[in-house]
Amino acid sequence: MLKNHQYTQFADNDINPDLLFNEDYINENIYVGIKPIKNNNLPDNLITKPVIVNDSILTGIEEFLFVTYTKEDKSNILIPIDEEFIDNTIFTPGELFKRGEDRIYENTRIFPFENTPFCVLHSEQPYGAAALLNKDFLKEIASKYELDKLIIIPSSISEILIIKDKIAVDSFDKGRTKALLEIIKSVNSELSPSDVLYDKFYVIDIEKEKNLGMER
Repeated sequence: MLKNHQYTQFADNDINPDLLFNEDYINENIYVGIKPIKNNNLPDNLITKPVIVNDSILTGIEEFLFVTYTKEDKSNILIPIDEEFIDNTIFTPGELFKRGEDRIYENTRIFPFENTPFCVLHSEQPYGAAALLNKDFLKEIASKYELDKLIIIPSSISEILIIKDKIAVDSFDKGRTKALLEIIKSVNSELSPSDVLYDKFYVIDIEKEKNLGMER
């Protein structure tokens, strides 16, 4: 349902407002992404919320909402949701975050990096690093690799890295933080600046369901 047609964010992008703000369309195309808190590639007034894992806020990153939209020429664009967008819908931000987060649970995938201590976790959607919000999957990874805690590297907006090797986890968590930060720096240097998510890592205790040190 459309409250009004005065939506200006993509006024020149061949968008049909009746479709964009249709209740069913939004429900089917709403997503949650994770971005750096400081991001010059997205509008300033987006609807955001903290990234919370095990009841602790992860610093440096935040959740935001976006809708995928297919134009008449079949090209796809992402429309970040700001206050003006919300004013044109019947939804509250909380309702949209809930729907977007539910979709992450439907689309999360994990891929081990062969011959490395890392595995890749992502959600099959734009801004796939939102898989970090899938708490059940984090517990599943810890169980699969017999880990008491996870070292999570939110490097790219598309995916996150998790150290799956128990010896490596223990090593990095017991003082080898400088070495791990160098690895993160190396990984980030291969990415476009707009794809970099963060340059730190988080240590999460799965059994006690709390974050240890959070940001390193």
